[in-house]
Amino acid sequence: MLRISPSDPLFDEIKDLDFRFRKSGDLFYLSAQNIRTYSKTELEAAKILQFYAKSVFEPCGEDCGTVYDESIACEFCGAYAKQVGPLRLKRSSIPKKDIACSIGDEMIFSQRFVDAFEKNNLKGAIFEQVLSGKNQSGFCQIVPNIKPLNVSSETIVKADVFNDFPKYEDYTWVDNFNKQRAGRVYYHCPKGHLLGGNLISEVFVENDENLAGNDLLLTKQLLGIRRGVFRPYPIHLCSQQFRQMVLKESLSGFVFQVAHIV
Repeated sequence: MLRISPSDPLFDEIKDLDFRFRKSGDLFYLSAQNIRTYSKTELEAAKILQFYAKSVFEPCGEDCGTVYDESIACEFCGAYAKQVGPLRLKRSSIPKKDIACSIGDEMIFSQRFVDAFEKNNLKGAIFEQVLSGKNQSGFCQIVPNIKPLNVSSETIVKADVFNDFPKYEDYTWVDNFNKQRAGRVYYHCPKGHLLGGNLISEVFVENDENLAGNDLLLTKQLLGIRRGVFRPYPIHLCSQQFRQMVLKESLSGFVFQVAHIV
């Protein structure tokens, strides 16, 4: 594994080599991961932060009986399908953390987190129980109760640090009846619903009245794609008070990164 900074001259050499390899139908590298680290001072100085779960698990909700209404989703990118009824997951597959995310990008929180959120009088969301079969799983799902934030154009989203995704990609698969099917996955929605790939920069959001007095916020524009069980998902943002609550209550599984208001 090679760890390199964009300021290193070797960064541009790798990008050039990868371009030449791809033109000849080959690959120079298999994957590139964006790694960002912060000091304690940098995290404490942030007015707004992005957070996500360290742990990802399967099966996802759709494989456990969760129902989605696709009729109201975007006809291009599949964004904003409506979940009908409770989120259903397999309890034994959920990591023993206070936050986790399914491979279908369904983020869930422990009851311990929900109790701490309410005890500390944090604002921005309410929570509904996640079911496992007919029983409560001990985890909850966010139900946003404020308007989502707009992501600013300063946010850089690409396939990886070297390459952009295409606008769309055609693909084929064999269905359960052994028939070959064709589909198209959009990385850049013509209606602007998708941000277009993976986060490369920190998140920048437009200033909004909802930023004041709310501690848990989501973005209007989504990451990810609609393909199989994968669904586009919002970026999760929080206040400094939210982060301090996670630290004070020793809640597990959270990763925080600095975000910005413009």
